[in-house]
Amino acid sequence: MSKNEWDDALDANRRLAFMYDPFLNAIAERFPGYSLADMACNNGYFPLGASLRGMGPCTGIDRVNYVESIALLNGVIGTRIEFIVSIR
Repeated sequence: MSKNEWDDALDANRRLAFMYDPFLNAIAERFPGYSLADMACNNGYFPLGASLRGMGPCTGIDRVNYVESIALLNGVIGTRIEFIVSIR
């Protein structure tokens, strides 16, 4: 990946976070302590964000297997996220 491609990807992800974080703040404020499930969650940004805001347990579901990545995050930062790999 070139430096320009890296910079573009980083910028795009920052823009997504700028949009998604207020959604997560509103959800966590309205439903404190509740669980959250996200179907087609990609890499689990919403379940991770919800867990970091005190919600949980949180579940992400997608076709791509991020089970090991989510387990690593749970162990390192103390989140409570379950990841389910969908076969359909």
